[in-house]
Amino acid sequence: MVCMTGKESKAERHGQTRATLLAEARAIFSSQGFAGAGTEAIVRAAQVTRGALYYHFADKRTLFEAVVAEEARLVLESLLDQSADAEDRFEALAFGCFAYIQACLEPGARRIYLLDGPAVLGRSRWREIDDHFSGAELRRRVEHLLEECGGPRDPEIVTLLIGGAIREAVLWLSETDDPDDYARVEDTLGEVLRSIFVVPERFDDEPTFKVKVPPPKPAA
Repeated sequence: MVCMTGKESKAERHGQTRATLLAEARAIFSSQGFAGAGTEAIVRAAQVTRGALYYHFADKRTLFEAVVAEEARLVLESLLDQSADAEDRFEALAFGCFAYIQACLEPGARRIYLLDGPAVLGRSRWREIDDHFSGAELRRRVEHLLEECGGPRDPEIVTLLIGGAIREAVLWLSETDDPDDYARVEDTLGEVLRSIFVVPERFDDEPTFKVKVPPPKPAA
């Protein structure tokens, strides 16, 4: 619900209305998907007029794109937060990958960001959004680690392969109810990352990073 006081500026009121529309649209897109979500339900939940909706967003697709971009920002925020305590660049990359998986396993994020996002916006536009947020951070960490390790590998291709692997891991994990599968993903992804990068000897025997991925909630 949009609640405004007379002391707020026009820009502040517009910003609050936009934020409310995004929040309510996110909830509806999450539960109903893009195809099932109606703009009437969104404006009713936000308690604004249809005119207010179209003042900020040209149509439902434009609104959805803004929701996807906000989801991408939140995923990046989680990635940065959970990898802040990494001891070196390898841990920072590994922690970041698991934080991405963890954030995207949230049902709403998975549906909006990984499923409907590419389908509605097209793979090219979705990738532009992802590259602006987590994709750019992943690429930066890959480049720095390759420079540190002196590896001859192509950072663009390495980033592409790692990004694809962790997104597929999210989709696979969201469909399994075996708790052991999370440990399998964690251990295997760690081995894959160590096989790509030349890392300190302390990683050779046993992985030192453990970012546990919670199992998805049982389907209703």
